[in-house]
Amino acid sequence: MSILEINSITKNAETMLDYFKKGEESVDQILKRSNKVSEKVLCMWEYEKALKAVNSLTVNGERRNVILDDLQRENRQIIAFQNENRWLKEAVELCISTLNDVMEGHTSIREAIKRQESLPHIQDFSNLLPACMESTLQDELRENVEKMCEIVSAAEETQIKDNALYGQLVTENKVLKDMIGWAFLSCPTARATMREALRQIEELEEENHH
Repeated sequence: MSILEINSITKNAETMLDYFKKGEESVDQILKRSNKVSEKVLCMWEYEKALKAVNSLTVNGERRNVILDDLQRENRQIIAFQNENRWLKEAVELCISTLNDVMEGHTSIREAIKRQESLPHIQDFSNLLPACMESTLQDELRENVEKMCEIVSAAEETQIKDNALYGQLVTENKVLKDMIGWAFLSCPTARATMREALRQIEELEEENHH
């Protein structure tokens, strides 16, 4: 393997490392937003428990309209949280897919380096070089291999973090679905209210697009 090839591989590896760092920062931002969603979901959960406790006394009483208005507002928030959760999930899936592709590229590079090192003509060529140049090449190759190992280790750690974040988002998505199911059980008109809230959200999204 020539010096130009080694330098090219090193440059590509450093570029990939920069990409990993930027991707990790993006994942950290997504995780912070996901934690905020979790806090909001917890508040919604507590609200649902309180609503269920007093539902039998107030759902048909004088506070019916107030409760229905509150439920409609909370349903809009649930839908908004669910949409945000879906967007975060898609972003994490895209990031994981990209990292997997880069990891495959790293594996190919490592295998290529191993194949080049095992070729006999590399050893024959090195015997023709002066001793000082041979030492320089060995040091440079060793340094490049160490950099590649560091990059691969960083990529593996990032992939583990992304998988953990993906599992968290799946759990939050299940909680949101359960909360919507509880809303349907706690109020006979919840389903109709949910449909109306969805319709209003779609209208707002269309207006924003225009």
